[in-house]
Amino acid sequence: MKLLASLVLLFATTAQAQTIDTGRLNGSHDLRLPAWGPYSKRYAGISHIPEMQSGMRFDFSVLPGYYRNKLLVPNVRFESQYFPWQVQKDLSAFSYRYELEWKDQVYTDVTYTLLDSTSVQVSMRCVNNTALPQNPFAEPHRLHGIPRRLRRAEIEIGQRFPMA
Repeated sequence: MKLLASLVLLFATTAQAQTIDTGRLNGSHDLRLPAWGPYSKRYAGISHIPEMQSGMRFDFSVLPGYYRNKLLVPNVRFESQYFPWQVQKDLSAFSYRYELEWKDQVYTDVTYTLLDSTSVQVSMRCVNNTALPQNPFAEPHRLHGIPRRLRRAEIEIGQRFPMA
């Protein structure tokens, strides 16, 4: 009990509160992120935002699995047997691990590396820690994110429309 109290006291005295100035973000939704990154709203992978104003987004994902069998769809909205694995601070490279079999028996690591402003290298590493041979497979998947723009119409009260 004494050791636990000492550890809590040690942690409390060494931890420093960080103050973050969020005032400079008022009125702005621009996070100053690179044009390429893990921004998809559907599937884990890489996204490209060519220009912020249009809201257009291009997503690319790799769906690993077994040939003619199970295919993992890395849905970002619920648990789907993939994990963000490694990331560079500047988002120039990041990877996901896909567990094809539980406890890292069979898994696939997919890494996205930015080469320049127009090119991305996608690499895949498959690992089999079982005694049986496996037949891994990967399917590329692309999706265009086109924002919906609704037209705004105003109708004056009392306005009459001709009947046909």
